[in-house]
Amino acid sequence: MLYNQNSGDTHYLDSLSVQITELLDKRCLSTAEIYNALLESAETAIVIPTSEFALSTVLTNLKRTGLIEVST
Repeated sequence: MLYNQNSGDTHYLDSLSVQITELLDKRCLSTAEIYNALLESAETAIVIPTSEFALSTVLTNLKRTGLIEVST
């Protein structure tokens, strides 16, 4: 579970979303960098999307809920 201080909402995150938010908490990463970091991760409890496109869908959902920010 993750509490968003900006919205006041609490979100239940799956293992993949938790891993992504933890990666992005450390530094800004591109979709490709996130994808590669997930592939290199020793965490076997998560299901990694089969493509960067599938990962971008997960990232879009996290952005829509306000849990991550996308920089341009």
